[in-house]
Amino acid sequence: MTTQPCLLSGVQRAYDAASMDYDRWTWQSLWRQREFPIVLGALSKAFERPAILDLGCGTGAFASALLGRFSRFVGWDVSRPMVEIARQRKIDNSRFIEGDILRNGFDPETFDAVLLLRAASHCQDVSRLISRARLSLQQGGLLILSDVAPEHHYTETRLPSPTGKLPVPTFKHAPEQVIRLLQHDHGFTLEKVIELRADGIRAPSGYHCCSIDSSGRIPFGRIFVARAV
Repeated sequence: MTTQPCLLSGVQRAYDAASMDYDRWTWQSLWRQREFPIVLGALSKAFERPAILDLGCGTGAFASALLGRFSRFVGWDVSRPMVEIARQRKIDNSRFIEGDILRNGFDPETFDAVLLLRAASHCQDVSRLISRARLSLQQGGLLILSDVAPEHHYTETRLPSPTGKLPVPTFKHAPEQVIRLLQHDHGFTLEKVIELRADGIRAPSGYHCCSIDSSGRIPFGRIFVARAV
């Protein structure tokens, strides 16, 4: 999920090693608890049975969470063991592909929705990710991008594995940067920004991102929902 081959290789190896423990990881559970309902709600509001492309699909957990509420689902991920786990779920009308989503060839068909769920955290150039997503969206299609919050200053994600924690470089993107790229550089209309917090969610007024709430807490991530125009 990056343009640097040496970094990509390290990310791929880490996720390969973490694949069997990934779905049981505490942080993964928290993200999915807060993130999945919002993504499901946005898709359900916009489409009855959308065709979905999931870039950085991991173990296919989101396709499983949809419970067949799509006409077609294609997932891409750089980790072969992750893709193999996704395929083992045997989800109807789904296909999972191993490959670097910024380098490999991709399905020329367009989709109703493209998901970039935390894929940006291992990609320094988030603009390229958004551009890649736009190529696969039909006009009026939905892009749902979730990202870690830059207010937290860690530079590595520590993935679980049988041999201990595996550090993976993690890039942070200011929400204002993501909003500018969506609206001014890549042909999207921003529909909403939602902040994810350990104690719940928050939808800031307008598109202003509130880093600190009245209790002094900061979000651990954000979800951006945008429409292709």
